Amino acid sequence: MPFDGMMLGLIAGQLRREILNARIQRIYQPSRDDIVFYFSDSRLRPLLVSASGSAPRAHLTQPGGDNPSSPPVFCMVLRKYLTGGIIRDIIQKDFDRILILKIEALDEAGNLRRLSLICEMMGKHSNISLVDEDMKILDAIKHISGLKSSYRRVMPGFDYVFPPNEKTDPLGEDSSPALDMLSFQSGRPPEKALVSVFSGLSTQAAMSFLNEQGIEARDLSAVGADTISRIPSELKKWIEGRLSAGRCFIYFDDEGRRKDVSCGYYSALSYMKSEETDDPSRAVDDLWRDRSLASGVRQQYENTIRTVEQLCQRERKKLEVREKELESASDGEKYQRAGNLIIANIYKLKKGMDRAELDDVYAGDGSTVEVELKKELDPSQNAQYYFKRYARSKNAAKHLRGLIEENRRDFEFLSEQLFYLKNAENYAEAEEVLGVLAEHGFIKRQKPKGGITRSRRTDYLRYTSSDGYRILAGRNSIQNGELTFREAGRNDLWLHVKDVPASHVILFTDRGNYSDTALEEAAMIAAAHSDLRDSDRVPVDYTYAGNVKKIPGSPYANVTFTDNRTVIITPDFKRIEELRDNG
Repeated sequence: MPFDGMMLGLIAGQLRREILNARIQRIYQPSRDDIVFYFSDSRLRPLLVSASGSAPRAHLTQPGGDNPSSPPVFCMVLRKYLTGGIIRDIIQKDFDRILILKIEALDEAGNLRRLSLICEMMGKHSNISLVDEDMKILDAIKHISGLKSSYRRVMPGFDYVFPPNEKTDPLGEDSSPALDMLSFQSGRPPEKALVSVFSGLSTQAAMSFLNEQGIEARDLSAVGADTISRIPSELKKWIEGRLSAGRCFIYFDDEGRRKDVSCGYYSALSYMKSEETDDPSRAVDDLWRDRSLASGVRQQYENTIRTVEQLCQRERKKLEVREKELESASDGEKYQRAGNLIIANIYKLKKGMDRAELDDVYAGDGSTVEVELKKELDPSQNAQYYFKRYARSKNAAKHLRGLIEENRRDFEFLSEQLFYLKNAENYAEAEEVLGVLAEHGFIKRQKPKGGITRSRRTDYLRYTSSDGYRILAGRNSIQNGELTFREAGRNDLWLHVKDVPASHVILFTDRGNYSDTALEEAAMIAAAHSDLRDSDRVPVDYTYAGNVKKIPGSPYANVTFTDNRTVIITPDFKRIEELRDNG
């Protein structure tokens, strides 16, 4: 479901309650399309507004996160005009996906200026514009020239024009325009007709309203005239009731992952599990963190991901080739056998023979075996020829075993780094993985994407079991090593999914004692942070951390362990999220 007008209306109400008259202290632009405002009252959460084509939205968010080392131009403009400003009004225009922040700020001469930050949340047409009291554009996060649009130009110095909207405000006083427009929708499904006529409605919202009204017709023409005439007033009451209740619903898929949010409960989404909350900003923030942050990181580092994938494929092919070569080299025992047979039967042989039927002294049953000979060599030289082939084969096998071990170690290392890079939750995590790859010579150290700094280390993934045991999981191979060999005590429990790239997980015990519930939840966390996270039955090895040893000469957290047991677990992502410490 898109960030529709109903959800924006719910958020706007929360913003009016929480940040109206708040003073803007700091402004950041963490990515190309996102702006974050911090307030002088540190008790207030920051405000995020986004003009992302895939995730346009506005809501209160959690402090922190990555920021460019040098601010983009639009961020500098906002800082110039809005730092120290006070938010005097928050308006949703015509129940559309447009939020207007009215801000009063002092200019360089100390004069009061009234400015508006206009946030358009309309898919690929989303934008954020700063305009003055006369609606002159001071700047916008996306410039739209006359070449891109003949209707409106969004450029500094031009008059601001709102996006065209021919729909009706469902909260307006006059319902006659809506009824006139509905009369032209005959023949369309009722939910499509409502979406076409009224601002702020998504298809799911329209379907939910119709369900509650008992309107089940597939065609608006099948709906009675009396029923249609009541739609505008009933829809207004339906929306106002949801906005005044201030309740938001979060929807989860079968694996417990957040999939949607809505203003009030949407019966059209009844096929999903749902959870109610009175904090719509938190609901939207969590949803889009799940959806867009990891994918945004992946998009930023897609070239590196592709490079590491190619390196993995190369190591896999080298491994396959060398294992076949080793299989051939392992046949060297037959050369030693042939040399020994020649020595045992040397009295039967003479120079010039190209083959001979020799007594098989190995069989001991009087049987014979045919051995090929070189005619230009005498019997003793033929024996030496086979012994030399055996020695070369033995040395080749030894060399190949070393190369195969190296290939296998590199392949496992690269597979692990690829896993961490693909699943990085933020840029700092991704940069740490790149540092590990560069340290081992697989890639050249790159300049951080988008000016992201490398100075801040990411923290472990922190959880608390439902009965109070502390659980930590590593985000990358560096953290895995630190957790296993520095943070964990000998009697704490170490967990790792069997035979695949995965996080090291530590369950901190009470002097070696732990509950079955804590073990189950720690195993779930281990499964969720592994390459088998989407599997139903994930094997998780566990043992005391004192039984885990680092493999000498191996990178970071390559380990061996003893006295382990295995538990088979199915991740419950909703339950795991409830255990996570987000403070």
